[in-house]
Amino acid sequence: MAVIIALLGLIVGIGALRRHGSGAPLPAEDTASEAAQGSSLKSLGVFVGLLIYVFALDKLRLPFEVATTVFVVWSGCVIGGFKPRSVLGYAIFGLLLSLLVAWVLRTWLYIEF
Repeated sequence: MAVIIALLGLIVGIGALRRHGSGAPLPAEDTASEAAQGSSLKSLGVFVGLLIYVFALDKLRLPFEVATTVFVVWSGCVIGGFKPRSVLGYAIFGLLLSLLVAWVLRTWLYIEF
């Protein structure tokens, strides 16, 4: 798992360095400050969702698959905006992701929920 994560991080890092090195023009200053403010609010929204996700798993003992699916939908809506079609896509992706992660945890790491 660590090797896969490291490889994916390397791919993302190389892509970021390419874009940074291309010398793309920066946006206007007021546009940049508006974008930074919107980005900060999105980050805060995802962070609050993460706190609620951990609380739901730890204290409320919600099933991993349910809590993870809801967290993915929440994060997707915070970052990408609320659109009914997108919510359905986030829900399907979140469910598949949570089932896959739960399977890996149970099968390979012997972690039972």
